[in-house]
Amino acid sequence: MDSEHGQAPYRVLVVDDEPDMVDMVLRMLRGRYQTVASSSAVHALALVEEERFDAALVDQRLSDGTGTSVLAHCAQRSPLCRRIAMSGQAELGDLLAAINVAKVSRFLLKPFSREVLVATLSEALSEYEAERAELERMLVAHTAQVGERHQVSERRGGRRTRGRGRPPHWPTTPGLRLVSLEDPSAFQELFDPEIGIVVATLHPERTLEYDESQAWAAEVELRLVTRLRDSDQALRLPDDRFVVVFARTPVDGCRRACRRLAESLRGGMLFDLIPWPGPGAPEAAELVHRILRG
Repeated sequence: MDSEHGQAPYRVLVVDDEPDMVDMVLRMLRGRYQTVASSSAVHALALVEEERFDAALVDQRLSDGTGTSVLAHCAQRSPLCRRIAMSGQAELGDLLAAINVAKVSRFLLKPFSREVLVATLSEALSEYEAERAELERMLVAHTAQVGERHQVSERRGGRRTRGRGRPPHWPTTPGLRLVSLEDPSAFQELFDPEIGIVVATLHPERTLEYDESQAWAAEVELRLVTRLRDSDQALRLPDDRFVVVFARTPVDGCRRACRRLAESLRGGMLFDLIPWPGPGAPEAAELVHRILRG
């Protein structure tokens, strides 16, 4: 596998069983994108399973498989990924398979120039950003509607049927609250000795530049708002850290939830879990102080 590592905003998978072709494409994209290259369908399928890509540029005819199978797997694993098929022979069967099975964004006929490749990827990734923005808008709107329905049902005296359930004294307002490092009182309602909780602190796995940090925090917040069950409480600290409090949930379940949140997250995410109360657990005030002071 070949890769170009840097601060480029998009990750692009390049798959071709001709080494010269792979080297040429990597040179064309150097400095513009983070590129990961593979020379086989089997290896490319493993990469798609393990990593997230914003675009995939795959030759249709590989020595151990087809580009259609790789691109179709990309579509299953990352629906937003822009899928671009390459071929030296524009046969009708290849075109139909790429369109009908892999649902490609573009089809490139080899050989192509650097200008054509860069323009094709740029157009495809512009579509990616537009689709991603629309999806986020829909998710946020859906979350607001769900929150409104939930608040109405509580005001009407409806009883929750979920076995785990949010503690009745927890806040019910949808979204995340920004918590001041100087105001530990914001956590007080979350710590009830009669309710077992797990406190998770989430933070990037590496130091991020300002713009990257803003994008990372926005993506984490979106995922927390749209994916956490309504029995969990999430808060945001002003230093790229988030706090998630899981009520009546086993530690293994909390760990799985955090791993799902971290999947495919740019910049990566680390998390720490602290069960409370319990043997060896700190006092509530000490735990809050530990969280706020990092």
